Amino acid sequence: MPSLSHHISALKPSATLEINSAAQNLRDQGHKIWNFSVGEPDYPPPVCAYWQTVQSMCSDPIRYGKAGGGVKLREAIQGKLTRENNLTVQLDEIVCGVGAKQILHHLMHAILNEGDEVLIHKPYWTSYSQQIASAKAVTVAIPYHRDDGGSPFDPDYLERYIGPRTKAFLLCSPNNPAGYMVHGHELKRLAEYLNTKDIWIISDEIYEYITFDHPHQSVYNHCPQLKDRYIHINGISKSFAMTGWRMGYMAAPQAITQLVKTLISHSSTSLPIFVERAACSVIEQGADLMSTEIAQLKDKMKLSVELLSQVNHISWIHPQGAFYLFVDLRQLLKLSDTYHHNNTLALSMDLLKGHHITVVAGEAFGCPGFIRISFATSNHDLKGGLSKLVDFLNSLTSSDSS
Repeated sequence: MPSLSHHISALKPSATLEINSAAQNLRDQGHKIWNFSVGEPDYPPPVCAYWQTVQSMCSDPIRYGKAGGGVKLREAIQGKLTRENNLTVQLDEIVCGVGAKQILHHLMHAILNEGDEVLIHKPYWTSYSQQIASAKAVTVAIPYHRDDGGSPFDPDYLERYIGPRTKAFLLCSPNNPAGYMVHGHELKRLAEYLNTKDIWIISDEIYEYITFDHPHQSVYNHCPQLKDRYIHINGISKSFAMTGWRMGYMAAPQAITQLVKTLISHSSTSLPIFVERAACSVIEQGADLMSTEIAQLKDKMKLSVELLSQVNHISWIHPQGAFYLFVDLRQLLKLSDTYHHNNTLALSMDLLKGHHITVVAGEAFGCPGFIRISFATSNHDLKGGLSKLVDFLNSLTSSDSS
């Protein structure tokens, strides 16, 4: 057999999709699965999304759309960015694709050369490092402050990691997998510091509507001088629970959007017209469409915290947005004879096979010893599944304390 690509062969499959696939296999066998791994809300999208999709499918020709998004969709995004993000862009500075994941993947190939470095902060979304590697570039992961007292958003700390090959800094707030947000004075200092560096600033704001205590803020809003290097990533999957519609977008300097559009023209070609129409409908109406559901997510977060508080020797970063708890099991695992070297990969597989509970191991996010729990599910499943998880975690040290 002829050889395969070495650098693509080295990539790892998506950890979240891999465990969801394993859970689906068990579900197909008739088992009840307590699924806390999936990165999508359990509530339905707005009714207008369904209506616009069906209406468009019935009335519009089912033909190719425009690579990078049609004019009406980009106009809706342009208006949203002006109205909600104080970001003024031209239509040719907006490009749409099959989910924010595709946009990010193409972006890495558009801005990176072999050996370039991209700074990302731990814990990080599992696909960032693999997308960077697919462009033959290097991920430089900055530890979270709980590990060594520094913050990846503090300029003095960040300076340690910036070097001559640094090409971009990638910020995700609200954060997946930990749910924390960067805002206020910390975000202002970060913006002013990045303004002194000749690097791209990639801001993944896919969870911007899902916040609990403070409204979302963008690094750009604290330093508009960043605009010629600022890359805004967003979409409809999380904010409007429209994961299956697969529409993400980017606002960036025209030189970048043109390259990404070229890549789209050679990959997915275009979005379906009916997806564009549904996306226009929700983007034009904004966050108010989902205010009830987001309030319910906050209640689910509180319920999850209450249930997990029954376990000793664990902690988590308090979620201020998104719909995840990133649970630190390192102290618990030190007291257990079962899992060595913070092996939460083995723990997550044991949970699935033995208890039909799915979580995502922290290894996927650059943080062994942690697990990510999605609380975007029913209260019934939160109470039932997390109670089983609590029993399992408590059992890890019960033999030591008896």
